[in-house]
This record gives sequence, structure tokens and C-alpha cells, in this order.
Amino acid sequence: LAGPPPPRAALGLPVDGPLVGIAANLRSVKRLDLFLEAAARIAAVRSDVRFVILGDGELRDEIVARVAAMGIADRVHLAGRVPDTAPHLAHLAVGLLTSESEGLSNTLLEYAQAGVPAVAFAVGGNPEVIVEGVTGHLVGFGDDNALADRTLAILAYPARAAAMGQAARRHVAAHHAPEHLAALLDTVADEGTTRF
Repeated sequence: LAGPPPPRAALGLPVDGPLVGIAANLRSVKRLDLFLEAAARIAAVRSDVRFVILGDGELRDEIVARVAAMGIADRVHLAGRVPDTAPHLAHLAVGLLTSESEGLSNTLLEYAQAGVPAVAFAVGGNPEVIVEGVTGHLVGFGDDNALADRTLAILAYPARAAAMGQAARRHVAAHHAPEHLAALLDTVADEGTTRF
């Protein structure tokens, strides 16, 4: 059994208050600009919320400059490259994914395994992982207003958020566990079909 998650201090984060995060390489396809726009909207409404970006990459300096220009540098923490993000995800109240393109997102699967509700754009395989209104929310690509609104809705009701996180964990165990995916691939091979 997994032990308790590492303390927030291990990532240099404040010890209390809701945490909204994203686990992503800092590349243009991940659209961290939209994450930051949503963060600014959430920060304007909720003074207690902090934001964390788990990942590193070529856009780090640009993101640092952007959060400073937006006036939210004290609210956004860039954790850098974390060898194993999974233990840290349990600290998130909501996990976001802002990519413009995705297959079957490992990030969304990891949020769900950690019992974290997610808000993401309805692109690629994201609708296969997020059950709208049950395990999180899907919004139209590029709509950072809706991204912020859905995140705020989850944050407003912690008990419901916890239930969504548990539903996400059950959903991913039932539909995306390694043994389930292996069985599905066997079925596809037996049928000679090309679903993927």
C-alpha cells in the first residue's frame, strides 16, 4: 500500500489552502498560457487558492515572466521536474489539463488514480477519462473562462469534490486498468478490427 503523500513543503508549497495544479511538460502544445489565464480568474475570486505546475521545459522562463506580468507570481509555484508526480497529486483539490491535443492522457489517468477531480478541454481521448459532472468537467478548447468556472464550482463544494475524486478513481480502475486495456487489445486483435 502507498504511504501518505510527501508533505507540501517538499515542493515548497504552503501547507494549507486549496491547491489547483497541472502536471505537464512546459511545451507549447500543453497550452500553459490557458492554465495561467484560468488561474488568474480563479485567484481573483478565491484568495485562498494556490496553483502548482509540476513539470519543466523550454517555456519555463516565459511562464515565470508571464505570471509576474499577470500579478500572480505569489500564487503560482513552478515545482520543476518531479521524478514521480503521482505521490504529490493527492494534494490537489482539482487537476487541470489544458493541452490542445491529447491521446489517452496519462496525466488525467494519474489524477483519477490519486482521487482528484479534473477539468480539461474536450480534445482527443479526454472524454474517455472524464465523465462529465461525475469525475470532473470537460469544456470547449481554449475556453479559459469555462475552465475557471468549472474549477471554482468544484472548489466551492469540498464534499462533492471528494465524491468526484472517488468516482474518478473507480472509473479509471474499471475502464483503464492495465489488465482491462490488455483484454481490450486482445479483443481487437481477435476481431481483426482497427478501433485505435
